[in-house]
Amino acid sequence: ETSRFVRQRFSDRAEIVFYETDSLSMLPDKIISLSENPQKVIEIAEYGFESVKQNDTWTKRIEQFQNYTCRIGKNLI
Repeated sequence: ETSRFVRQRFSDRAEIVFYETDSLSMLPDKIISLSENPQKVIEIAEYGFESVKQNDTWTKRIEQFQNYTCRIGKNLI
């Protein structure tokens, strides 16, 4: 099961490869497709790594938390 955060944060077959647990019958085809294109697998892995390295640091999480708490605070006033 893929979380909403992951779906919003990453692009399928660009930074990550998604699969659904309720459609596992499609998983072998995805694996075969990727195994036939190792360069694509490398690109997905590298792009995903760079995306996480830039966007998912502790500093970014703190910024997101601060923005969230500021929005909540404004809604309480």
